[in-house]
Amino acid sequence: MATMGMVKLPPDFDLQGQNAAGEWKFWKTAFEDYLVAIGQDKAAGLVKLSILRNIIGTESARIMSTFVIPEDQQDKYEYMLELITKYVNPRINECFERYNFLKRVQKEGETFEHFLTECRHLVKSCNYNTLDPNQTSEDKALRDKIVMGIRDPTTREALLRLDELTLDKTINFCRTSEQSRNQSIKFQEGEEEVNFIKKYKKPGEKKRQKSEQQDAKDKFKCKRCQNMHGPRECPAYGKKCRKCGLLNHFAISCRIKNVKNVEEKCDTSEENLFVVIETQQIYGKSSYM
Repeated sequence: MATMGMVKLPPDFDLQGQNAAGEWKFWKTAFEDYLVAIGQDKAAGLVKLSILRNIIGTESARIMSTFVIPEDQQDKYEYMLELITKYVNPRINECFERYNFLKRVQKEGETFEHFLTECRHLVKSCNYNTLDPNQTSEDKALRDKIVMGIRDPTTREALLRLDELTLDKTINFCRTSEQSRNQSIKFQEGEEEVNFIKKYKKPGEKKRQKSEQQDAKDKFKCKRCQNMHGPRECPAYGKKCRKCGLLNHFAISCRIKNVKNVEEKCDTSEENLFVVIETQQIYGKSSYM
């Protein structure tokens, strides 16, 4: 039996460390080598369990004390190892593990042996040797290629969050994401068009509206026809009044109360001049002259 002074103790192990899943395999191997070195590898489960709690570290031992252990497994060393393995190994995302493996390239200055060692470590969690009754190796390879090759990083990130990602799930998710993205773009374009129309009027529309507003402003109630119209738009211009026989106003606007024998036909220039002068005196100076 080896003495304690000749054996190097395994370091404390952090169950909540960032790389606890990867480090646990190596630490467990080192601990079992330690048990062999001190001659306790054949000891009872309770003895090995006590040594494990003593060496793993105070914080990790405290976490181990929170594990729910059936009464018949309280002294089982192997059962505790299984619980620790489950604790440090959350559900493995096969696609993500393969993604990390396939994107790994040799770094500048890195030796080939170190690069090979890292690749061998990464490939162990990729499940390449595991047969899946629900998917062929070709389906998985195509799934991995889609995840690695898709252009949209948001879609890739969402795919890597899906549990038990299959080829069918990958294809359906990518199609739905692309359709939703296109619909969102069209929706945004429609909103921008509406906002543009509200902000900017069509060419000529502003001028036409201004013209219509100006026309409405220039209209007035005419004393000759009793209608609303603009300057030089009176329909009574050139028309003969049925009441007095004079020109340029309707009977509804006639201001002559008593009409006495006004000749309808005046052939001489004097008579025409008399009619014009008389009209100006009654209605004021005509705007058409």
